[in-house]
Amino acid sequence: MKNRRLFFALWPTDAVRARLAAEVQAYATLGRPIAERNLHVTAVFLGAVPEGRLERVLETAQSTQNVTFGGKFMLHLERIELWRRSSLICLTAERAPPQLLSIVDGLRAGLRERGFELRDHDTFRPHVTLVRDVARGPAARGVTPVQWPVESFALVESIVGQRGSEYTVLEEWLLV
Repeated sequence: MKNRRLFFALWPTDAVRARLAAEVQAYATLGRPIAERNLHVTAVFLGAVPEGRLERVLETAQSTQNVTFGGKFMLHLERIELWRRSSLICLTAERAPPQLLSIVDGLRAGLRERGFELRDHDTFRPHVTLVRDVARGPAARGVTPVQWPVESFALVESIVGQRGSEYTVLEEWLLV
């Protein structure tokens, strides 16, 4: 049975993606820039999921959509940070909106209930990775905020190819 590399994410609109791509360009010479088509905020990373368990992942998303409180929200990404341990330059949010935390918590709980083991980090920190493989980068600082109107979350598949990873949205769930 084939495994699929999956994660839940906030997937940007074209306008937000263009703004994020401009931030990538500002730091592109410091490492390996993320392709514009792959820019996103990871909500929950699942990793390799057997094809036969995909239905359980979709059930989790549906149940999370049904119980997420607050509906649509605005995500403000306003800080550039160098994450030395991971060798990344990221655009981060100073505060995670409560609606986003509700989505992340709901997905994590639903996946665990369905038998998935997750590699959770201590605290969820909304961020967009801009550049990888960074040896030296900028000091953390504020930037003109990227205002991201979040209206949905998505299940995304990562396929590694000759051009690196390519991400494909498999399904999206609207926030109401």
